[in-house]
Order: sequence, then structure tokens, then C-alpha cells
Amino acid sequence: MGVSNSWRLVATALFLGAASQAHAAPVFDVTVSAPTVKTSNADFDYFHVETFDNKAPVTNSIYVSSGTYDNGTSGDTSDDVSFSLTYTGVNIIPTDVYGGADLTDYAVAGINLGDSYEVKISTSAGAGVNYFGYWLSALDAGNTVTFYLDDDFLQSFSAGDVASIIGSNPAYAGHPDYPAGANNSREPYAFLNFYAKDGQTFNRIVFSQAPATGGGQAGYESDNHTIGFYTRKGDDETPVTTVPEPAALALFGLGLVGLGLSRRRKRA
Repeated sequence: MGVSNSWRLVATALFLGAASQAHAAPVFDVTVSAPTVKTSNADFDYFHVETFDNKAPVTNSIYVSSGTYDNGTSGDTSDDVSFSLTYTGVNIIPTDVYGGADLTDYAVAGINLGDSYEVKISTSAGAGVNYFGYWLSALDAGNTVTFYLDDDFLQSFSAGDVASIIGSNPAYAGHPDYPAGANNSREPYAFLNFYAKDGQTFNRIVFSQAPATGGGQAGYESDNHTIGFYTRKGDDETPVTTVPEPAALALFGLGLVGLGLSRRRKRA
């Protein structure tokens, strides 16, 4: 597919995504942590982190991440919280310049390994959580994360929405664990925080990569998946202020098409 046709495809997809979100009140306050930060620094009643370390290779599989948050009171487990994150259709691959916080394994949708995967969340504290954070790596057009409470759609967040936070800030460009010149500096890397508002909770998340974008070789890379019940937002975070206008999305889409084509040459 030529660049011109690819541009039209991505620009149209981003336009429709913006239009679909324009009439819905946002469920989340979304922020981006400071450049090079790869973990959450919010405060929580309880939380759980999946790093995917030493888990690769896993392809289009079911993977369960579980654990218990210790309340810290010696001998008292009455208010400890157990977690289970069930990943369906997930791919976990070894670190490379496209992903892997601290050069460890990471999760991905796309790159011809499957266009999406789902995360179902259960805790012993009740239905759902109110926070999700993750280190987004090597942003591509077609990257979308969607939140649900059971089967009820809550909100989607696209590549264009990420662009509305970080813009062209060079501090987010490239994998921070690689040296300059070899860090894929044409794509942004950032830790995103999703804070549910007004008592809302969620228990299902879907990561997806539009299959027509990047010739099948683009992906939605992420790491350090963090869920929990937050009590205070993290310091040094930049909030999302607006969803980008369609014209801005089209321009951003053009840039990401170039990134997708570049990645296709590298991974093909």
C-alpha cells in the first residue's frame, strides 16, 4: 500500500475515533508521567504490578498474573487484597528497542502475532479497580486501549489522544534505556495513568492494534501494567486537556504512518 493511501486510512480512522468520543463525557482523568518514568508514583489503598519479566516467549495465549497486596500489619491478613489479572490472546516477547522497561520482557498486540488481547481484573476487595497505568512504548497509529466494566464500554484512548498530551516533546522520544542514535527516537515512550472519576470502577481492558496500519508489523507495546485503588495521583504528571481536533489528528496520523512503514522495514 502506498504512503498516500496509508495516510488516508489512518487519518480517517483517527477522525472517526475522535468523532465517536466527542459526545461522551470522559470516565477517566488521564495523565502522562514525566519523561523516562516507567512506573506509577501514585498512592494506593492497594495495587498490583505485572512486569512480564522472565515470561517470554508467549504467543496468543492465556496468561494469569496474580498476587496479594500486604497491608503491612504483622500477623494481620484480614485486609490484605488478592489480585488476579487474566490475559487472553496476549503476546509476551523479549526486550528490544521497541519495548521492555529496564530491558525486560513486555506485552504486545499486533506485529502479526494477534491484533488484540484482553485483561480481566478480579480482586478480593470487590468489583473492579479505579486505576490503571502502564509504560507505553514505540507509539504507532492504530494503538488503542479500551476500558470496560464487565460488558459496558467506558472509554477508549487512541494514538491521537496520546499525541494530545505529549505533542512533539522530544523528551519522550526514543527508548530511554538505549543510547542516542540507536533508541528509535522517531517514536514516543511514556508512562500513562488512567484515574477513574466519580466512583467509577472497571474490570476489563483491551489493547488493540489496527491490523491495516503499518503493514501488519506495527504493534501496541506496553510494560509494567499497574492496577489498584488509588488515593492520590502521582507527582509530576501532565493531564490530558482536550481530545485533538480532526485536523491535528490527521497530521499526527501522517507522521505515524511514516513510523509504521519504517517499522515494517525493520521487522519484516
